[in-house]
Amino acid sequence: LVALAASAGSSADAAPVPLLLLLVALGVVVALALAAGRIRPARRAGLVVGTLAGVCFALMALSARGLAGAELTDLPRLPGTWLVVVAGLLGMAFAATALQRAPVVPATALMVGTETCLGAALGVVLAGDRWAPGSAPLVAAGFAAVLVGALLLARFGAPDRSLAAAEGAAAPGA
Repeated sequence: LVALAASAGSSADAAPVPLLLLLVALGVVVALALAAGRIRPARRAGLVVGTLAGVCFALMALSARGLAGAELTDLPRLPGTWLVVVAGLLGMAFAATALQRAPVVPATALMVGTETCLGAALGVVLAGDRWAPGSAPLVAAGFAAVLVGALLLARFGAPDRSLAAAEGAAAPGA
């Protein structure tokens, strides 16, 4: 829904995003992830770290916007390239950690929901993204669908362990 509401333009038209701001934001995310390691139970910590993985991926996408139009041979020399790499690696590490500590469905739902909504919001606020005139209701519906879906999956998406254990015990040959 949000993609249908996008206005015409390319990423080359986007306003440059200050790399220092993105670097500081990434540092805050790392500090929060380290603090999340102390949260108990581990399932809750996994959900927090999964959400932070989504933040890393949103920052990665925003960092990549500043590379539009760069020559391939220039990429290794651009600080934005390295910010994309670091944000992506941190996002993958946080996602893997989240999947070790929390059920797959809620951890992934929170990660993808955060990446989608935060990435789009940062694009509007920092990169000058705009939606087509008259499409605000479509944008609102898209964001609401992502948020509600992610929250519902985070809350109810994991199978009930007691039910799974009971079914496993009742299964023939178990």
